[in-house]
Amino acid sequence: MLVSAEELRAHGHREDSLKMAGRAVDWYRSRTGEEARLEDTRSGLGDALYQAERWEEARVVFAALAAGHPDNIFYRGRLGTLAARRGDRATALRIAEELRCLETPYLFGNNTSRSAGIIALLGDKEGAVALLREAVAQGAGNGDVPDMYGYGFVFRHSMDLDPLHGFPPFEDLIKPKG
Repeated sequence: MLVSAEELRAHGHREDSLKMAGRAVDWYRSRTGEEARLEDTRSGLGDALYQAERWEEARVVFAALAAGHPDNIFYRGRLGTLAARRGDRATALRIAEELRCLETPYLFGNNTSRSAGIIALLGDKEGAVALLREAVAQGAGNGDVPDMYGYGFVFRHSMDLDPLHGFPPFEDLIKPKG
C-alpha cells in the first residue's frame, strides 16, 4: 500500500495517494499484540502516517522510535522533515546539520540526502541540490536498501524533494545520463 501511495504521489495523484496511505495507516493500526510492538510495524505505521500527511501523529511515532534507536538515520531524518513541515525551522536546521556532519562509515550519502530533504522543505532549493550532489558523490541514491533504479528514480519519488520538482538544477541532476 505504501509503495502504491508513493507511486500515485510521484505521478501527480496526491489525493489518491493520501487515501492509499490512509488505508496503510488503518492496516498498521489493526495489528495487535506482539506484532503491534515490533519495530518494523511501528516504523511502517510512522511511514504510513507520514505519507498520509498526518504530521503530528507521525512525529509521535518517530520520536518514540528515535528515542529507542538514536543512531537510526531514517528516524532522525523523519523528525527533521516533520519539524520542517510543522514550521519548526530551528529544530529542522539542527537535525539537518547533525545528519550532514555524521562520520559513521558506510553511510553512502544516506545522511546527506536526508539532510537535503529537510533543506528542500525549508525552501532552500540551491542548498538542497548542493547536498544531493554531495550525497551522490558519497554513493547515495539507493535509499535504505539497494535498489536497481538509482538516485534519479529515488530522488524523483521522495515526497520530501517535491519542492525541487521543476527546478532546473534538480531536473538536470536526476535526468538519465549516457
